[in-house]
Amino acid sequence: MRKDEQVRLTRVINPTPPFDFALSSHIFTDGDPRIAQYYDGAYRKVLRTGDKLMLATVTSTGSVETPQLRVTFTSDRSLTNRDVAAARAVISSVFNVRLDVAEFYLAIHDDPVMIGLARQLRGLKNPETATVFEALFDSIVEQQISLSVARVLQHRVIKTFGDVLLVDGNQYYAFPTPEQLAVSSLDSLRRCGLSFRKAEYITQIAQRISTREVDLEKLRLSPDTQEILTRRRFSIICALCAAWVCGPLNSQHYGASTD
Repeated sequence: MRKDEQVRLTRVINPTPPFDFALSSHIFTDGDPRIAQYYDGAYRKVLRTGDKLMLATVTSTGSVETPQLRVTFTSDRSLTNRDVAAARAVISSVFNVRLDVAEFYLAIHDDPVMIGLARQLRGLKNPETATVFEALFDSIVEQQISLSVARVLQHRVIKTFGDVLLVDGNQYYAFPTPEQLAVSSLDSLRRCGLSFRKAEYITQIAQRISTREVDLEKLRLSPDTQEILTRRRFSIICALCAAWVCGPLNSQHYGASTD
């Protein structure tokens, strides 16, 4: 491949219905377009598979009851089928496409208030972070501050330490790896606006992951974790429905990471 040449490959994902892509992506509408954002019907985010970066652009080509997602992966490196399969799996996880909410709808069948809200929000599934490390990072940064301020700090860290992918002349930033944050200084993280304690927590967990002392992704796959996640997802969906009573649905209502 030439240095300025780019590869584009497209795959299809068929979520478990019902699934409303626009509603589920709403949380990303105020995101940074160079990091992760939902805009004009498309969600964009840089993904990492091994040492390769690719920009995933996701759009809906189906309906709430017969959902289908079209995902285009763009990279400045050659992509193998394994690379694309791994990236496709990440997008599937981010949008919880395999989550079957039938149990949730059954559980609220005798609650007239929840039924009304569920009808308005039919197909909503709570997005998740691409990795458990990213979820933990978000949880640390978001402690005791507003979500809007937390997002600013998160974006500063990503742009300071994350790798850059150029697509069509535009810069996009990947979330930093544990290895990248493990070698960062506390002062450099504090310059991003983090408190000393938060910077310390982030570097310490990053170091433990990079030395293989801790494997967060392995925890995600354990049966106990899966049971907890399933229950938590249904609880979050209940909370999102209840939030509708308080006013228009927006990212402040469901900005917390889930993983």
